[in-house]
Amino acid sequence: MKNLLITTLAILAIAIGTELRAASDTLAPVTVEEAAAAEVVQRQLDAYNSGDIDAFVATYHPDVVLQWKGRDPFATNLDDVRRIYGALFEKKPDLYAVILSRSVDGNTVIDRERLVGSTREAIARYEVRDGKIARVFFERIEAPTGEQTPKN
Repeated sequence: MKNLLITTLAILAIAIGTELRAASDTLAPVTVEEAAAAEVVQRQLDAYNSGDIDAFVATYHPDVVLQWKGRDPFATNLDDVRRIYGALFEKKPDLYAVILSRSVDGNTVIDRERLVGSTREAIARYEVRDGKIARVFFERIEAPTGEQTPKN
């Protein structure tokens, strides 16, 4: 009986460990390239949420391209990013986005984002080059439940 209990506990521990490792593999970057890509995208989000235009622009590559799915780019350089987001930060100082999910593959980070107080969500695919965000493709989606993210 004692051996059966020990064997059962060992199998359970292995199974739980495998599930935790599999879950963490999908959530956390596993290479240096992935960690660096996730870090710059997180710095960009932090700057966005604090309305710090200088820190925000500093995360972008000089040849950055930002565009919504199916549309022409709305920003193609750092001056465009500063002008567009600087005006947005001034107009909406309480702007805040939350990440609902994030995946990282090489130099690409894909976030599912929602603006606080809104039902609007977007998928943002960030491509990182030379330690900076070089391209971002946005796609709008509706929140699956129609629920709003609470305001802080």
